[in-house]
Amino acid sequence: MKKIIIAALILLGASTASYAQLSQQAIEQQAQVITNNVHQAVNLTPTQMTEIQAVNVQYVTQMDHIQQAGTNASPQRTILVKQHKNNKYQTILTPAQYVLYEAMPQ
Repeated sequence: MKKIIIAALILLGASTASYAQLSQQAIEQQAQVITNNVHQAVNLTPTQMTEIQAVNVQYVTQMDHIQQAGTNASPQRTILVKQHKNNKYQTILTPAQYVLYEAMPQ
């Protein structure tokens, strides 16, 4: 009986560790989709692609935390996270690119 419990705990720990890794992978994939959409709309340079991808990973991570908080999350927090992303974009994109970005469907 003790061996079964230990085996179950080991499996639970392994599945939890792989879940965290998959979660990070999912975050990076979502961020890449956003980055690709921005690139198609504004024609990012390779440097901008790297910088926008980093912003998007941070954005998706923060939005994921808000979603996990459920009803405890403030709608104001979501607005602030989106504003922070847009402020970062504005420092990375040229003024003409930012105008194109703002015209994208959100």
